[in-house]
Amino acid sequence: MAMTIDVEHLGGSPSVSVVALDGELDASNYERLIEVVGDAYAHGARGLVLDLAKLTFMASSGLFALH
Repeated sequence: MAMTIDVEHLGGSPSVSVVALDGELDASNYERLIEVVGDAYAHGARGLVLDLAKLTFMASSGLFALH
């Protein structure tokens, strides 16, 4: 199953982004999560909320991405 990533920028001071994952986080897509979070940081987000409520599977590569 594929994974979708939705990002919501809440603003504030410091700026906060919510990253919601839906599906399976594994070796085929963990680098995409790293890119999305890095992009949020590059655009000023200093707070991060990870919404894993719809994540159905996480491989060890997913743990690497979270680290």
